[in-house]
Amino acid sequence: FFKNFGVGIYRVNYPQSMLDALIPGIQDHTLSPQDRFGIQTDVYALARSGHINYVDYLRLLRHAYKHEDNLTVWKSILKQLTDLNSIIDYAHIDNIKKYFQTYICDLLSNIYNKLEWDPLPNEGLQAAMLRDIILIQMGINGHNKTREEAHKRFQILLNSNNQNHHSINPNIRAGIYLTVAKTGNQEIFEQLKSLYRKADTQEESIRLLTALCRFDDEMIQRQALEYIWNRNEVRKQDHLKAFVSLASHNRKGCEITWKYMQDNWNKIEDIYGEHDTHLIHFVEHVPSHFVTEERAEEVRKFHIDHPNPLLDRPVKKVLEQINIRRLVLERHEHTIHQFLIT
Repeated sequence: FFKNFGVGIYRVNYPQSMLDALIPGIQDHTLSPQDRFGIQTDVYALARSGHINYVDYLRLLRHAYKHEDNLTVWKSILKQLTDLNSIIDYAHIDNIKKYFQTYICDLLSNIYNKLEWDPLPNEGLQAAMLRDIILIQMGINGHNKTREEAHKRFQILLNSNNQNHHSINPNIRAGIYLTVAKTGNQEIFEQLKSLYRKADTQEESIRLLTALCRFDDEMIQRQALEYIWNRNEVRKQDHLKAFVSLASHNRKGCEITWKYMQDNWNKIEDIYGEHDTHLIHFVEHVPSHFVTEERAEEVRKFHIDHPNPLLDRPVKKVLEQINIRRLVLERHEHTIHQFLIT
């Protein structure tokens, strides 16, 4: 009864009895990675569209996917959970965010313990890439052991001289930088900035620039915003990556970047040109994180005030995104909270 991938794009609405029957095959991997990937994406899509409750998805992950070890499956799961996490940023129930972060860390605990920080003997590229995304998620979601280790390795990196600069495996650097930034102070911001200026590869530059935009401290977020538009420091082609990174970090980062966009749109258009597709990415990846009709109205007004045919479809897409996210919060916040605390 599995769909034939690559033949058509459609969703399967599994009855609960069928999902329950599939769980053992997901747990022991007798089902292929392709099927394990497809089942959870279908359930997530159905929850997001309002056909089922998000709790069905979260429960499925908890019961069936705790021993998952496939990179593609985890990338998909973490993309969905990051999406939901960013909606929960706007929740009215105070402690729901903390409970959700605990849920994520618990879900990842087995694969985290299996991979930890350092390469395993004879491991392949997939394991290295998986370690990278698992460490990032554990670090930014408040896992104490990950945070302690990230700070320890960050100090090693800072203290090493240029000859020893590569003592920290590049595959775990994003996890280190994003984790120390998450609850970092002004000193860490300056240290990351110093490393950014000395970065000797484009890959390392982007890792560090992204981390500079991932502080929770609002004062530092405003400094990051100013820094990423400093053309003496940041290359033109990297402004957008950094700006989107700040917008996607949390609610406050999104508000700061959205206000900047509204106040400086003419300047942004001058930098890129009014027919440049970069403008589409600014519109699609900043206000799309909002969840209220008031914010949707601001997006409509922004487009009226800055008419550009290039942006007609992206603005429509963003308005749909905001509406979907608003409905998710209205319909599911209380049931998700109940699930997380029981």
